Amino acid sequence: MTLEVLGLTESQILSIGVAIVLGFLAGLLVKKIIEVGVLILAIVVILIAIGAISPAEVTHAILNSYLNVNQIMSFINEHHVTSYESIGFIIGFVIGLFRKTV
Repeated sequence: MTLEVLGLTESQILSIGVAIVLGFLAGLLVKKIIEVGVLILAIVVILIAIGAISPAEVTHAILNSYLNVNQIMSFINEHHVTSYESIGFIIGFVIGLFRKTV
């Protein structure tokens, strides 16, 4: 039995659906990461204001994190873990990013 909708095969429809779901989940994840990042920023500003840490320590930690992110991104790009070019992924990502949480 072959299901064709708008000239798309079952595997193409499934592929688009998976890309949308992955994009949606990635959008939700990025949204949560931004929320946590704002909280961490507030904590760091308070710690700098009271003198518990120095701006140099914060800069050093940020640079180390940046190097780790570059390693992770190069791994993802080498192994083609996700398809960021997919319009389905982008649509799902935008929906996940701007979805209101309850």
